[in-house]
Amino acid sequence: MRRKAQAWISASNREESMARVLSRAGFHEGTVLHAHRAASGSLIAVFEQNGWAHMSNRCADLCAALDAREIVPTADVVRAAQALDRQAEDLHVDASGADPARPCDARAAADALDRAKCVRAFVNATLSK
Repeated sequence: MRRKAQAWISASNREESMARVLSRAGFHEGTVLHAHRAASGSLIAVFEQNGWAHMSNRCADLCAALDAREIVPTADVVRAAQALDRQAEDLHVDASGADPARPCDARAAADALDRAKCVRAFVNATLSK
């Protein structure tokens, strides 16, 4: 595996570990954000492995760009990527300073971890080919 791809996988592993620690501690928003970063980092590793540029850290955008390069994520992976993006975006404070769009609870955090696992499994299978 190329050095840059391995670096992204290592970062993704750390992000997933942090998401799990935060989940156990009840920090649900942090869990969601780190799960998203774990998924997006793993997808970026595929780009690095192939020497391709990536222009986004949104999981759905990365999946679409891979699909355009004939590395086709399954429908489950695409749904997981889209849901992770929505969850992460819902946590951002808007320009008015309003609270995040949706509160984040234990169920949302668990869902984010499951979705990140789905995306990362796809990446691991892709990089193993």
